[in-house]
Amino acid sequence: MHRLRSVLLRVIAPCLALVLLLGGLSETEVRAESDPTRGDVVAVVEHLRLQVPRESREQWMAAERGSWEPWLKQQPGFLGRDLFWDPATEEGTLLIRWSSRKAWKSISMAEVETVQERFETLAREQTGQRQGNPFPLVFEGNCCRSDHPGCSPRSAAPSALGHGRGRVGGTQDSRSDHRHP
Repeated sequence: MHRLRSVLLRVIAPCLALVLLLGGLSETEVRAESDPTRGDVVAVVEHLRLQVPRESREQWMAAERGSWEPWLKQQPGFLGRDLFWDPATEEGTLLIRWSSRKAWKSISMAEVETVQERFETLAREQTGQRQGNPFPLVFEGNCCRSDHPGCSPRSAAPSALGHGRGRVGGTQDSRSDHRHP
């Protein structure tokens, strides 16, 4: 029973968090995100969770600001991202919005690895950790708009592709087709 509860929490909690987060947007914000005349319709939301201890929240944010934030802003199809921290689980949640799955997946593995190395270097400098990633990935997934042409049950479903932050517990995470943090 405990194992079932744990599995259900790991599956349901991220979905519920996404619904609550998106449900908290004002009507104006939702319109702005979905206004085709602006050319920034959100087609895919990349969802990541990282282990971020309470005492390292500021260091995590500094590493994000110095690595992923400026790089993402230069990527075609990137529409924005939101970062949250859950004190109950001591996890950071990143919701990254993309105009299309194609734009997201067109980013090269080499580029992602370079930015991930920068992130980890900054994170180690900030935390004083000598090796490894101070903020390891614990979950990755994505959601797409049901009315988007590129969204189908197959395209929205997790696959075995993944890289960059896509290593959970030292093995490739088979739950997502994550292409970049």
